[in-house]
Amino acid sequence: MQDAFIGIDVSKNQIDVAFLVDDNVFSKTFSNSRKGYEGIISMIQKQNINVKNICMEATGRYSDGVAEFFFNQSFPVSVANPLQVKRYGQSVLARNKTDKADAQVIARFAKANKPNPWMPIPPDRKALSNLVRQLDHLKTQLTRETNRLEEEKDTAIQQSITRAVGFLKKEIKDLQKSVKGKIDKDPDLMKNKELLESIPGIGKETISCILANIDVTQFDSAKKLSAFCGLSPQQHQSGSSVRGKTKLSKIGDKRLRKALYMPAVVAKKCNPVIKALYERLVARGMHKRAAVCACMRKLLHIMYGVLKSQKPFSLNLVQSQKN
Repeated sequence: MQDAFIGIDVSKNQIDVAFLVDDNVFSKTFSNSRKGYEGIISMIQKQNINVKNICMEATGRYSDGVAEFFFNQSFPVSVANPLQVKRYGQSVLARNKTDKADAQVIARFAKANKPNPWMPIPPDRKALSNLVRQLDHLKTQLTRETNRLEEEKDTAIQQSITRAVGFLKKEIKDLQKSVKGKIDKDPDLMKNKELLESIPGIGKETISCILANIDVTQFDSAKKLSAFCGLSPQQHQSGSSVRGKTKLSKIGDKRLRKALYMPAVVAKKCNPVIKALYERLVARGMHKRAAVCACMRKLLHIMYGVLKSQKPFSLNLVQSQKN
């Protein structure tokens, strides 16, 4: 029996699978269905291989279904950030851009990087996550339609857009009630909601997003949570002559970065810890937008400390995080 790393490139109707055994790779295409997944298991048994990891990129509902199936079959599963896989492919000079080639890159990425094991989201939190995602989608639509209404000159089109805006507002209001109901019915979510409410600058929309997308028990440090959200600083420096600007890595969930931006803007005015940090960074000459990004990261660290300790926000708690 030989060890193998399996890379899966997932699309709506099919999955391209690469089996990496030692340094040899062979590929096969299956349907994105239970029958296709069972075909992969048959291939594993036929080749008499020991699966070290089944890895795929995070592609929302498409990858979730594949990951859940193999997790339930007791296979080691990883779901990687697509940008990390892309950069790995660039580092090994992967030239072809096809589904088959992508699956091979994912398999080699899994072997080289040993990504963390994937765990399914608990059903209640998954339902909350779906509601929050839909709510965010409708808000984006509402903004788009509202902007169109301001620019449209045709009366008939204005009336149509106005009806659409009214419908979206009603749907958003109903979804907000559903999100609140989901949180209020779950004692753990309700407790965490109350803890997050103790942090100055954090509003209910941000709290819903955090509760739907972050489980602090999966992170053993605030720095790792920051990396997950793409809020880790990324330096560009080479020798003594090249010193580029420090930027956010952005290898992470962009929805969480979006959800943290406005709270950081508010917190730099009303949260004593964030306010002090912002003023200190600006006084040193940091650009104001970059300082807000640093505040986003600090705010996330505070959230982590509050949820991990299960204690409400206080200056003493924040101070203890430094030690």
